[in-house]
Amino acid sequence: MRKRIAAVCLAAVMALTYTGCSQSVSGETHEVVSEAVQEETKVGDAQVTNVPENTEETEAPKLDLSIPVEKGSRIAVVAKSLKGDYWKRIREGMRDAVDQMNEAYGYEGSDRVTLTFEGPDNEADASDQINIIDAVLAENPTVLCLSAVDADSCAAQVQTAHENGIPVIIFDSGLNDSNVDGVVGSDNTQIGKTAAAKMAEALNDEGKVAVVAHSEIGKSSQERIDGFQNSMQNMPGIEVLDPVYDNSNEDLADQVDQILDSNEDLSGIFCTNGDVVDTVLDCVKAAGRENLKIVGVDGTSGQQEAVGEGWELGFVAQNPHEIGYQAVLQALCAAFGDEKEDNNEKSIEVQWIDSENLSDFEGTGYLM
Repeated sequence: MRKRIAAVCLAAVMALTYTGCSQSVSGETHEVVSEAVQEETKVGDAQVTNVPENTEETEAPKLDLSIPVEKGSRIAVVAKSLKGDYWKRIREGMRDAVDQMNEAYGYEGSDRVTLTFEGPDNEADASDQINIIDAVLAENPTVLCLSAVDADSCAAQVQTAHENGIPVIIFDSGLNDSNVDGVVGSDNTQIGKTAAAKMAEALNDEGKVAVVAHSEIGKSSQERIDGFQNSMQNMPGIEVLDPVYDNSNEDLADQVDQILDSNEDLSGIFCTNGDVVDTVLDCVKAAGRENLKIVGVDGTSGQQEAVGEGWELGFVAQNPHEIGYQAVLQALCAAFGDEKEDNNEKSIEVQWIDSENLSDFEGTGYLM
């Protein structure tokens, strides 16, 4: 069985900080905000970071060829969905990492490390994802990268992978199963805390707030809600309504309309991803409720427009390209690196973006 390793192995593959460079891969340029001293504002128990005022190009990360990556290795990726800009950027990051590895190792033709990227059409379809994982594992890939629709649904598949010597890297959304070989993604609890801090600040710590979530069974959604709700418990003047979910039997737009109709005193809405924000914005605009403070997640084009027009307060932006890029590096370390005992989780930085700093993030991995 291939050895389990920790995130410390990533340092043996490349410099850990991909942020801070502008680098061309396969004819495309991906620019990310450079490291800088960032202003931090503490509201409740959430640390809220703002964009550094100055950015600069730094040297591209260097690959360390001491990791014995085998020729013809195959990285199998099963995402929560194939649709949407977020998953497109994840895939771009993964492909960029594979392209760089092949170029650095001089692998060509059949010797190249390859990547497959699969997933259900619907981000809420856990059963379809399970079938896809089973089919992927039957092809005996070198390593599996998985973003789970259901935090409790894939334990058997992870066990099957390990029984066949296939390391498992979790990215974006985790499992309630610690038997994995690496985790790469945003700190979703912190995303919820940051959203709560910014919402509370905008409402002067008073008002009624709704939570509209993209999933009831996905760990990323669960953690964002927990972070938001737990932070709001420290704000006695704010009432948080029970969450509603996109994967319920009732149409999400109908649920949002019901919230708006039955809560004339509603002050704000927290949306846990970009797709949810799109639905909420449509409903809020149709109802003429421009006074609501809407906080979202992910830097989708729709949210950027809504922030510019004043319909949305702001959003907590992930860096999907970086998540995908680092997941591949973690995967190759898990398959071919030395065994380590350190923590094997890598957290990718998020940013709070609103009308005041939106233009500063143009051309970065935080906007889609």
